[in-house]
Amino acid sequence: MDRYPNYRELARHESLGSDFWPERRRRASRVLVLAPHGGRIERGTAEIARAIAGREFSYYAFLGISPSHNQRLHLTSHHFDEPRALRLTAGHEIVLAVHGCGSGGGQEHVYLGGLDHGLRDELARALAAAGFQATSAGHAWRGEDPANICNRGARGAGVQLELTQELRDSERLPLFVDTVRRVLLERDGKREDEMRGRTGWQGVRVLALLGLLGVPGCQGLPTGAQVVQGFEAARYLGVWHEIARLDHRFERGLSHVTAEYIGDGERIRVVNRGYDARAGRWKQAVGRALPVGDPSQGRLKVSFFGPFYGAYNILELDPDYRLALVSGPGTQWLWILAREPQVPRAELEPLLEKARGLGFPVEQLIWVEQGEPRP
Repeated sequence: MDRYPNYRELARHESLGSDFWPERRRRASRVLVLAPHGGRIERGTAEIARAIAGREFSYYAFLGISPSHNQRLHLTSHHFDEPRALRLTAGHEIVLAVHGCGSGGGQEHVYLGGLDHGLRDELARALAAAGFQATSAGHAWRGEDPANICNRGARGAGVQLELTQELRDSERLPLFVDTVRRVLLERDGKREDEMRGRTGWQGVRVLALLGLLGVPGCQGLPTGAQVVQGFEAARYLGVWHEIARLDHRFERGLSHVTAEYIGDGERIRVVNRGYDARAGRWKQAVGRALPVGDPSQGRLKVSFFGPFYGAYNILELDPDYRLALVSGPGTQWLWILAREPQVPRAELEPLLEKARGLGFPVEQLIWVEQGEPRP
């Protein structure tokens, strides 16, 4: 049960800016996408709502940002009356709310509810056609109370999506986002060609890839590659210097790049940092890493943006944990990392030979400037 009966009571006991934060953005659109239980309340829902909204639709999220026990900030949808949300919702004809409903017992499932049965069923058909398990009737999340925040738009009828944790963690989440967006764009009178090249997921991809080693939605291995065995995550913690990389636009122009891994070996905080000489400033991205499968294998997934994870495959690692060869899901992503900013070329040759044998274009590697950046 909710700790607080409404927003007024919640705001009396909790601190704006320390425990919660209403995030909002208005667009010239009939569509509003919102996440009333975002941040650390229902993990990933705000990021998914933001991705669906993209550049075209208005967006709102009530974010739990407290260091712990964020479930106390949960207001049931028909009690959710945060004033900014009510004002924004009242000004839109099409309202879509994104929620998380816990584990689906291993199933990637979405349950659709709300009083806008036409849009609800249209979304369910589109998602089913895209290969998702989508249920729009006969479940516990009907969302048909008129006071439900999804039904408080200008038409008095909206849609809510309840996503299982498995779906929120799924590699197919980009397809889910684009499928929902396509339906909403058509409802909003946008042409399909307006969506191409600038979907909400593209915006998420840009942000996620600001993490120097994160490739969202893709956790595979390059063909023929094997990750290291007997991996000890605790020994991998600490600072690594980027010695070389295959170029990609999200890291383009950065020098003096480091990746620091902080944690207990099971849940790892990742801090990537690089210097942009053209802008004359440092850039930093903070994310998290988790093991994929057997923790004794050098295979992690890294996230720099909510639920969207990318592949981090350790293909080679010396016994002293001084040098590492790391890839993404394909041969277009490769990094050589070292504990020291400078490494003799002779020590790198075995890594280069291994990468060459796996089909990586090692002749295209960028050798990263290290040391102290010059102003």
